Amino acid sequence: PIWQVWNPGSDVPGPENWLYTHPPEKQPYIFWLTRLACYASIQGKALEFINQVSYLIWSGVVHPTNPNAADDNSKGHWPNYVKEYMNRVDGLDYDKAIAYIRKNAEK
Repeated sequence: PIWQVWNPGSDVPGPENWLYTHPPEKQPYIFWLTRLACYASIQGKALEFINQVSYLIWSGVVHPTNPNAADDNSKGHWPNYVKEYMNRVDGLDYDKAIAYIRKNAEK
């Protein structure tokens, strides 16, 4: 992969302090999640959205080593569950969010 180098600066100069990240074009999920989060914010549900989706991403509840993923690889890939977790928030609907985002891309 192509890497970008970011040096956040500190007392430790040089490569040992550099952080390597994929460039944005190699991270498609960040743009999708950011747009969904902005929609949630417009609806006044940003914190509820973050609580649901961050748990999905970071808790390990959906993970490739999850026994449920043995028969179906999609069960081990967290992006496949964003719709379900977003819809858990009262007042948010994933399909409506996607329609709104497509119609109002400039926002």
